Amino acid sequence: MKQVNTNKAEWYGGAKANGGGNPTNPPVDPWPNRFQGATALATCLYFGATVWILCEMRRFNRRALLLSLASNRETKKAANAAKSSADTAKRALEVLERADVLIEKIDLSGGPGFRFEGKPVQDTTRFYANTVCTVTVKNYGRTRAENLAFQCQIISTEFSDPKKYDSMHVVSVPAILGAGERAPLSFGEFGRGFSQESIDEINAGRANLFVDVDIAYEDVFANPHEVQGRGDFLPASGRFNIAHRG
Repeated sequence: MKQVNTNKAEWYGGAKANGGGNPTNPPVDPWPNRFQGATALATCLYFGATVWILCEMRRFNRRALLLSLASNRETKKAANAAKSSADTAKRALEVLERADVLIEKIDLSGGPGFRFEGKPVQDTTRFYANTVCTVTVKNYGRTRAENLAFQCQIISTEFSDPKKYDSMHVVSVPAILGAGERAPLSFGEFGRGFSQESIDEINAGRANLFVDVDIAYEDVFANPHEVQGRGDFLPASGRFNIAHRG
């Protein structure tokens, strides 16, 4: 087997000693090529690892963003549900605990000192010149009513001519009405607003008599309320049939 001399100094010396000229095929050192190859491989591995890390970071950030958006949606949904539940509870509380003012009764009574055929009269089935009509409202709620004000109008119309009527009007002053409390409001004597002819028509059943009541107040939650009521006089019983709306 032929031995190759890899020592450059020996090779150059041997060439000169043998009378040779300039060397044309010097021996190749393999280590620089090996180092360059290793460097290139390390660079590729580093680049590949960097790309992989960046891709994983992007995937992780995207996943984290999606989870964050989903979490925000769930948080918002839970907050909306909690707000809706709180609003429902608040409305239920206001309905259960608020004031509720309605007409309790409408009474008729003879005026002070009124006498008929020499006897004191408290006849609630007939009308006289000094009959007094009293409207009483009551707070049926659990809390007080504030700034309560109500107005009443008593009207009589003839069945034969509805355009012909007499009426009286009265207004209360603003007040506070506690739970279960009552507030009466009386008209003046009938003779001050109704002619004797109208009174006779009412007693004879030829005229209709009713009372309109408008009630306004605020509850303790500062919510305003308005109620309209009406009482229709029933001659047979001498009482009023009461109905509400609003």
